[in-house]
Amino acid sequence: MKAYWQNITSDENVTAGKQNSAKTTLNLDQVTNLSADDMTISIASQAALDLKANTSITINAKALTSDVVLDADDLSDASTSNKFATAAQLDKIDDITFGTHATDWSGIWASDQIGDIDYQIVKDKVTLFLPEVISTATIGSSIYAVTSLPASLQPMNEERVSIIIEDSFTSNLGMAVISITGDIRIYTDLSYSNFMGTSSSGFYKSTLSYNLK
Repeated sequence: MKAYWQNITSDENVTAGKQNSAKTTLNLDQVTNLSADDMTISIASQAALDLKANTSITINAKALTSDVVLDADDLSDASTSNKFATAAQLDKIDDITFGTHATDWSGIWASDQIGDIDYQIVKDKVTLFLPEVISTATIGSSIYAVTSLPASLQPMNEERVSIIIEDSFTSNLGMAVISITGDIRIYTDLSYSNFMGTSSSGFYKSTLSYNLK
């Protein structure tokens, strides 16, 4: 569809009719007495403007005298709910991984206790988020994760991290040991002592951080 509009003044309103064509060409000729605030042109997809001399149309302060390319740098997210991200910010997101390692815990109870481990990886550093696992103990031993950590979570060196434990109703500063093959064992103190194997025993929620291989 082509529409030819001539001798249009600021006192006139013109509305183009709808067509089923995918492309619309508007030829504007002798449009006079219109200021920037007087004229609004709404352009649908694939519309084309045949601009005459002295016609000035801008998009985001870019003159529409030839092809205009708008990219994210031409737009502002100051008043929007959804924000842009820079290339540097996206690189940081790419370096972060979240997940869950499914495992039970065993060693001091009559039956295994469920307690999956959530984790976060930032570049070459991993943080494990251990759940609280406390129940009535019947065996004097250490606690261990039934399923070892996968290769992607295994430390560069054996890690020994302090952890709050409960041994027969008594809370204490225990120790979690993570081997380079991903095995996790928990002791009641820094001397690798076992749990007594009676009453309420286990470990509280803890965060363990270390470097990856």
